[in-house]
Amino acid sequence: MNKPAQHGNRIDALDGIRTVAVFLVIAFHVSTPRMSAGYIGVDMFFVLSGYLITTGLVRDVEIYGRPRLARFWSRRFKRLLPAALLTIVAVAIWAKFFAPLYRRPDLGTDIWWTIFYLANWRFVGSASYFESDGTRSPLLHMWSLAVEEQFYFFWPLIITAIAILVYTLHRSSAAASSATTADASTTLPSLRRRVLVGMFVAALVVIGVSSALLGYDYAAISENRAYMGTDAKAFEPMVGALLAIAVHQPTVAAFVTRHARKLIWGSGVLMVILFATLDGPPPAYYQGAALLFALSTGAFIVGIAHNLNGFEARILAWAPVSYLGRISYGLYLWHWPWAVWLLDPAHGFEPARALLVVALTIGTASLSYHVLEMPIRQGRLSAALPPRRAIAASFTTMIVVAIAISPLGGTPISGVTQNLQNIITGKKPSTVDPSVMLVVGDSVPKRLTPVLAPIAQKRGLNVVSAARGSCTPMGIHMQFYDAHDTGRLCPEAIAIQTDLMERYHPGIVLWWSRYEVIDRYTSSGELLKPTTEEFWQAQQRDFEAAAQRFTAHGATLVVVLTERPGQGMLTRDKATLNAPLIQNMIYHDEFRQRFNRIVADYAATHSSVRTISGDSLFCPESALPAAGKESGTSLCNDAVPAKGYIRPDGSHVNNDLFGTQVSNQLLNSIDAVLRR
Repeated sequence: MNKPAQHGNRIDALDGIRTVAVFLVIAFHVSTPRMSAGYIGVDMFFVLSGYLITTGLVRDVEIYGRPRLARFWSRRFKRLLPAALLTIVAVAIWAKFFAPLYRRPDLGTDIWWTIFYLANWRFVGSASYFESDGTRSPLLHMWSLAVEEQFYFFWPLIITAIAILVYTLHRSSAAASSATTADASTTLPSLRRRVLVGMFVAALVVIGVSSALLGYDYAAISENRAYMGTDAKAFEPMVGALLAIAVHQPTVAAFVTRHARKLIWGSGVLMVILFATLDGPPPAYYQGAALLFALSTGAFIVGIAHNLNGFEARILAWAPVSYLGRISYGLYLWHWPWAVWLLDPAHGFEPARALLVVALTIGTASLSYHVLEMPIRQGRLSAALPPRRAIAASFTTMIVVAIAISPLGGTPISGVTQNLQNIITGKKPSTVDPSVMLVVGDSVPKRLTPVLAPIAQKRGLNVVSAARGSCTPMGIHMQFYDAHDTGRLCPEAIAIQTDLMERYHPGIVLWWSRYEVIDRYTSSGELLKPTTEEFWQAQQRDFEAAAQRFTAHGATLVVVLTERPGQGMLTRDKATLNAPLIQNMIYHDEFRQRFNRIVADYAATHSSVRTISGDSLFCPESALPAAGKESGTSLCNDAVPAKGYIRPDGSHVNNDLFGTQVSNQLLNSIDAVLRR
């Protein structure tokens, strides 16, 4: 404990804060009891990164007048890219040789976005950070690294723009007043102070706007959009940046030094209180608590940094603690893939497996740090990579890895690489593989697929999936709420379907969806409602176009006629129950029946399209109460004695209890209609 809290240019005590942050996240991800607020470790990382990065940028402004961009970015690449690419390559190898076939295209997409540090925008629309649909991506945690990297890119550019503006205005003013060169040179320190003031104001503005967007995105769009959006999380690194700029001023630094212990204990107590109240996270997190936690984290950091001889800093600087902080980047990179590969969230906390995840994480991170990261950062290779060459090498490596993983599917160039592979192997694009079934639809088949795929494989059927939550296979732009426009992303589903059709040439396409009964847009931007005939004409036209697209090369399209929702639907929260989709599913069964008739009529005249009853999986006629028949209410009772509802929320199957049963029923139904 007698080790100083600072060693050279590295502050061991701040490494200790990294250790606390990363183990909060690890504890959260391995489902440790009473650690469901551990996600705030990411918030701590953001604030600390903003503080440390801006400290260096302020130093650049003081000495050079502006950031040295090439040097800054090359150092970031050397620090972050090698370890990240090692993790990505490991995930790619797992995806290629061990992941189920249906997972590979999605994993390819995840890897592609992660390579270019845009993972947060990928996962905003494709995954939930706080809920598992049974297909957890081993790269989901990379969303936070994407946010940080985007901060590292834009914040120095903003500072550079501020510096250019300050110097331009000064030159204009000097020219107008005929100032001499000597006079101008004497103002250099004051000009640099103006740049720092501009940085401070910019940080304040970003904090205000970003923290407001966090609350707005949560209320108007989705929790994932709020939690993982760069704009909604930018306030956290900016809090650190603001404090770094502030404590650069001698008077502020002196004040912080005098009151460091009060800052440490006051902010530390507040952080503990917030940790104890932010399980979930609750709505309060998005409505101000996240900003309050970021501010308290920032106060704790500057308190520690200005009281390095205090016992608090010495505890954090203790050799084992500070060492884990130094390898915390690797700990963060590796803990989540190990957790995905070794833990099942449905089983809750598994102490032995959780300890194994932690042990493997520390071992892998330590190996990466000493064998890969440090040699590139400080060894001979680092000397051979001056700033511009390092940046060029980094981008080249990213592109090479992106090309190398494209055969997994799901990337913008996967189609090109597949065509090249077809040419090399002599495989004809029109060949149909009867052993492959492509699943298209919404979150219901997507969540069932982890159970369905291995059962189908035992029957000689390989499942690939283009299912996309909250979207119809028609790939149309739908409107969920007046202020909720995530439906605009659904047309992207067509490109995903096309890629998988060309890659795997499925003999069967399974369609299962319920998003055909809500407001939608036409290609010309006109909003149509299911109460109008124009809506159903558009639905018929788009369904027929999709059916032709799926069957053009010889596949058989099997459509699950949309089933009635279950009574578990009524257990959803009030806001969800008021959603237009849910309202239509419960109270407007005529919409479901109308679309099912469109499908059945088309199938009657096209032998390449077959239908199976979705109700037969959950809702036989006897399960619909007489009152429901008379009123048009579509809810059915799919409860099983002593086990509960097959679909606890009225839509999604309880995989643990009923996934195998439903999968077998579904596959039996598919076999039956294909034999006709």
